[in-house]
Amino acid sequence: MTDQQLSVVTTQIAEAQQRKNDAESRSKVIRGMIASGQSLDGVNDVRNSVVIQSLLQTKANLQADLAQKSTTLLSNHPTIKALKAQIGELTRQISSEAERVADALDAEAKVEAGLEQRLRDDLTRTKLTAGDATKGSVTLDGLAREAKAQRDLLENYLAKYSDATSRTASNAALPDVRIVSEAAPSAEPAAPKIPLILGAVGFVALALQIGAVLFGELMSGRVLVERQRAAAFEEDDRLYEADAPAFADDERIDDELEHAVESSLAPPARPVVAVADDLAELSAAVSAHQLRTVLLASLDDGAETLVVIDRLLEDALMADLSAVVVDAGSGEPSAALGLTDLAAEHADYGDVMQRAGDNLAEVPWGRLSSLDRRSSRPLTMVEALADIYHVVIVDTGRAGMASNLPLFSGARATVVLVASADSHPVAVGAARRDITALGFEVGRVVSLPTTRADVA
Repeated sequence: MTDQQLSVVTTQIAEAQQRKNDAESRSKVIRGMIASGQSLDGVNDVRNSVVIQSLLQTKANLQADLAQKSTTLLSNHPTIKALKAQIGELTRQISSEAERVADALDAEAKVEAGLEQRLRDDLTRTKLTAGDATKGSVTLDGLAREAKAQRDLLENYLAKYSDATSRTASNAALPDVRIVSEAAPSAEPAAPKIPLILGAVGFVALALQIGAVLFGELMSGRVLVERQRAAAFEEDDRLYEADAPAFADDERIDDELEHAVESSLAPPARPVVAVADDLAELSAAVSAHQLRTVLLASLDDGAETLVVIDRLLEDALMADLSAVVVDAGSGEPSAALGLTDLAAEHADYGDVMQRAGDNLAEVPWGRLSSLDRRSSRPLTMVEALADIYHVVIVDTGRAGMASNLPLFSGARATVVLVASADSHPVAVGAARRDITALGFEVGRVVSLPTTRADVA
């Protein structure tokens, strides 16, 4: 039923859009012919007007009279001038009526545009409810399978009961039983199956050994990375505090130190290179529709993220693009239903959408204090919003192992790391590695200038 509704609504949207485009095209043709002074006799919408038909008939009669009078009278004769004036007046009236026909076609196009928008809203609601419909169908299939199994079991019991009843009846005809062959003891035991059991035990033991080795390697690599990171931070702070004058005088030593710290922290399998992009370039990419879904991860607090969101929304709306903002990182409960309520299944997809304008919507944090990371509903909602809106901006909070980025694993999105201009390159590299450890690739790093207060 959900697929059928989506197909019907999509067909209705296409038909409404075709009717709107047809009305707009006919209106533009009429207005263009009026502006160029061409004859409107060949336009069907103009000829179908009763008033214009009467005016055209009157104009034709006057033109016939003018042609007849011109054979005997000069062009400056009062009768000739009067006929020409009447013909000019009729021409202006015909143009005015044609303008009214064009206005009617414009009104028809606006009606079809409104119908198209309402159908698109219905399509959005249908898409959001498709996830729940799929879950309900899976539950229904499970219940049907369980009911069939119970029905088969009951029918088996009923057949056995009927057979036993027929044997105990007084008038029952006993079957003809004959001995065909006598039973003989088996040469080998039926159970236990020693080779099968030994093979299963060996397979389980091998799987446990491999799992233990892999788990030990992963844990040892993680601890090694954490130790290298802590040691690099301590060494960096010690060298900067103790040898700051020497480093300021010798740029070569400073470059070697920074390269050594970066090399000690970089993972051997996937080198990370921090690339700083200007906020204007990121906004231009969003406005040009090159980036559809943007996941924002902040390095420090959320102030820089709010600046980036405001800039992206401003440029997207100036480019006449529709945008939606999803709060998945503030952690501040809101009065309206939001993402936490959706993840906890306390609200539906349509309940958490809050419209802020014609082309702007938002999904707040929600009424709950924590976000359920095991739920797949936030990812489903972001993918559905990417099909509806031009730009989807998701605030995932501060970067790190406690980030909400894993909620959107698998989404076709670009991860943007937001930092301040005075952020240390080592901290930026550590944040990029944390994001990579969560299974993402950092597409851009945006550095914002630090706001300093004026001191009297």
